[in-house]
Amino acid sequence: MSNDWAGTSYTEQGNAIINGPNGIKATSKLSTVFEGTSDNQVPTTPSNLSGTSPTYSTVVLTWTGSTDNVGVAGYNIYRDGTLVNISPATNYTVTGLKANTTYAFTVKAIDAAGNLSAASNAVSIKTADSNDKTAPTAPASLVVVPAITSASLTWTASTDNVGVAGYNIYADGELQGTSAKTSYTASGLTGATSYTFSVKAFDDAGNESAASNSVGIITGDPGNIQVIDPGIIDKYTTWYVGINGADKPASPTVAKLSPLENGGLGMTFNLQTENYPSFQVDPDPAEDWSSYSNMNLIISNPNAVEVQIQPIVKDGEWAWVELGQYIKIPAKTTIISTVPLTSLTNKDVNRIILRVQGGGSGLAGSLQLHTISFDLEQTAYAATIAEMNRPKTASFYPWNLIEPSYTGNVSSGLEGETLFVKYNSTISDTVSAGVATETKPGLGIGDDWSKYASVSCNLTNTGTSAVHVSLVVRTNGGWVWQETGGQISTDPSVERIIGPGESVDVVYSFHSPIWKSAKTNWANQAKLENAIDVRGVQFKVYAGSGETASAGTLLIKDFELNF
Repeated sequence: MSNDWAGTSYTEQGNAIINGPNGIKATSKLSTVFEGTSDNQVPTTPSNLSGTSPTYSTVVLTWTGSTDNVGVAGYNIYRDGTLVNISPATNYTVTGLKANTTYAFTVKAIDAAGNLSAASNAVSIKTADSNDKTAPTAPASLVVVPAITSASLTWTASTDNVGVAGYNIYADGELQGTSAKTSYTASGLTGATSYTFSVKAFDDAGNESAASNSVGIITGDPGNIQVIDPGIIDKYTTWYVGINGADKPASPTVAKLSPLENGGLGMTFNLQTENYPSFQVDPDPAEDWSSYSNMNLIISNPNAVEVQIQPIVKDGEWAWVELGQYIKIPAKTTIISTVPLTSLTNKDVNRIILRVQGGGSGLAGSLQLHTISFDLEQTAYAATIAEMNRPKTASFYPWNLIEPSYTGNVSSGLEGETLFVKYNSTISDTVSAGVATETKPGLGIGDDWSKYASVSCNLTNTGTSAVHVSLVVRTNGGWVWQETGGQISTDPSVERIIGPGESVDVVYSFHSPIWKSAKTNWANQAKLENAIDVRGVQFKVYAGSGETASAGTLLIKDFELNF
């Protein structure tokens, strides 16, 4: 993550150049590099903004440049009030627009200290019309898998005479969102509620297709989570640990099996000392799988790294048959896997083998096998699995990320299930402290928070001075910075000030307009964006503008995500 903080690139972590040796400035100019500068003078306002629409999907903007006492670093381009990009020059081409549509544009100048000018004159420009009047074909084969407060949608792609630009997703006839792919996660839903979804394709000219097939679903009830049926696991009492599919060992294995509450099986193992431990059973008489098309496994991996399972059987002739590729189970994740039985021609099964193997170096850990079932519906146990995957404690994440901008830290981290930030007396409105974590360290991807509604926790200030505390969520590959102070039951404001000795319960709602970022000019007025890819999570401690604080400790307890 260190590369995200080096150099002088334009990024969404701030309004303009925000990368530097001292990271992001703590409060009043969250969007700037804090390098000890005393430059508080804003650039002059850009003027004479004008534009044309040379094509139906683009607008070319030009304006008269600003001046600054030190120097203008760039210009923020706004479309209908939303930041779309940053330009180092006094011109910019906005792309991805719809034909025959009016947009309002403004421009603001920014200097290297993060001072932002007033907005230029606003200009409204109608994009050119398009000769393309042919709508895409309708999407087909829409499938919707509900969880509790979210639903996963997939469909078959549309075609178009020029090209499909994307898809509009509708819930109960209202636009829910758009996707450039043939999949989408609808979030912000209510548990135990009926919804009807459909999808329409659109092209660059703004032509929209007919609707796909409609699919009705009922979201899961968070107060009534379905118990997973163990399937054929509890049909047998003779399960044992085999080694790579071999006969039952005469001597005890390092790996051990234990029953799960639902009737499934757990395994502890050490892949450093024992390779390929396997869940194994020898049905007697042989199992007849001739009426099945797919085997379904629900597996939990509580470890901090990926684990893999290879499904294997020995058929009626005791021939070794691998059922497809090995199954990858991400770290700290429960999955349902569908295993086609097409490779099994002799469907009498004499031995079932689920071989455990590591995704990397040898691992000492555990797995939980909740069910071995057949031909389950795609929606089976979706709400249950969503609840099993919900981060319910702080230790779900490692909380060991070093955040360069937290120069006010004495120390920070996780003790048991309590996060702590020991801060020194240097914190101010330009110096912050904090604790930070990556959600999936080293994997180059983020955790999917789109299925949740909020984060909640208890904040306790053990220090002798009031401090400000905010939650920072970093999303997408650019680690986009989004921040809020959250809300408490007695105070709906979003600047969270914790007095000395005070303890408060705070909720950070993802679907309330309480978040700030570069796109909002650091005003708390947006919902959390791109929650499907949360790369980092941080609690930041700082002092208010013109305030000082004595050294102290912030404790963060009862951390969890909520439906």
